Amino acid sequence: MICDPQVNDFGYVTVSDRDISALKANRVTANYSQGSIQAVSPGSWRKYDLADGIYVGGCLNVAPTQYLQFNAVELY
Repeated sequence: MICDPQVNDFGYVTVSDRDISALKANRVTANYSQGSIQAVSPGSWRKYDLADGIYVGGCLNVAPTQYLQFNAVELY
């Protein structure tokens, strides 16, 4: 499900203290149960740049007028 931000939506941006381009370019499916999470070095010397920000939306917005609900389904 993709919910693109709209004009007048509220949210916040969290900015990493280092370049995250290498992380985004080299992401792999991590197998958390096997502990195979690997560290990635920063892509450059860039620090505290908005280019390394991630928008987190949906906070302090008005109540929605449309809803989408996912329920567990038991298959027999």
